[in-house]
Amino acid sequence: MSNVMQYKGYHGKIEFSSEDNLFIGSVVGVNDSLNFHGSTVEELRQSFHDCIDDYLEMCEALGRSPDKEYKGSFNVRVGPELHRQAAIAAEKTGISLNQYVQDAIELKLEQATTAQSASVVPTMEDIERCIQRYITVPETVGKLVEKALYEYNRTFTTANSPPVFSRQSKFTATSQFKKRAQVS
Repeated sequence: MSNVMQYKGYHGKIEFSSEDNLFIGSVVGVNDSLNFHGSTVEELRQSFHDCIDDYLEMCEALGRSPDKEYKGSFNVRVGPELHRQAAIAAEKTGISLNQYVQDAIELKLEQATTAQSASVVPTMEDIERCIQRYITVPETVGKLVEKALYEYNRTFTTANSPPVFSRQSKFTATSQFKKRAQVS
């Protein structure tokens, strides 16, 4: 069950007002106030679509760009010690703090997805995808594989489980990656 509707890249959050016997919705993630309502689900859906269509038409008539739901940037407030630790970890990895935070968010989302599905064993293609993330950093294939394996160990293990990949896995993956690189 969901209390969110989606249309043209916009999302509306739905609530029910027992006082008014009405579904009431508001568009989330934009600075403008966009609201809609309906007494039935179909009426609510049509009202939501009309709200978005009217908003886009109004913006066009005014010569103004409509608000986008998510712009791809936001402020994150953390304590000074966590900030320091993240900055040092990013520096050690050879990436920016922004990239480090983005990777952490992606990793957390992957973990949430993985936790919902059965146990997943990464494939060679998965490892190569991770390596591609860091391929711009001039390093040896072994170092790139090590970073990919580290990322996968963080993704697919918990505090009480053994790593998905070991040093032997690193050697095998490095060898396979080098062979594939020679074939390409």
